[in-house]
Amino acid sequence: MTTSTPIGQGLGITAGLDARLAGGLAARCAQLGYHSLWSNDEPTAPALETLAHFAAAAPRLDLGVGVLPLDRYRPARIVADIDRLALDPAKLWIGIGSGRLRPQLDVVRQAVAQLRELLPQETRIVVAAMRPRLCRLGGAIADGVLLNWMLPAQAARARRWVQDGAEG
Repeated sequence: MTTSTPIGQGLGITAGLDARLAGGLAARCAQLGYHSLWSNDEPTAPALETLAHFAAAAPRLDLGVGVLPLDRYRPARIVADIDRLALDPAKLWIGIGSGRLRPQLDVVRQAVAQLRELLPQETRIVVAAMRPRLCRLGGAIADGVLLNWMLPAQAARARRWVQDGAEG
């Protein structure tokens, strides 16, 4: 994503927090000047539920999920959950990954296209990637790429792949 908007400070929290604790944390983060709160997703602790708790207490914060695996979440379900939870799509960073589905490239490409059709333009979509082809795809079609568990040299290589995709 090429942007002139400065990226603010964010905090990632595990999904499944008690609603009151999540709300208190979000309110405090907003007071401290954080720009965004992020949550992971677990089979027993849906990330979008956690984001809804954050949003209720701190509606100005951007919210992100890293990531919704596509073997458990189809794009239509993601959109339905966003609607059901009354999350503001303009405040969201929706991270998706292929999960256990193969082939990864086709699954992710199709999911990003479907999410772009179903969600407002302001919603940011990010792709989880670690390998060259998926990093390049993310750079080409997404608003960002989430890298995970990488040493600095690996992350620098992945960043080049993402940039290659964005420029290609």
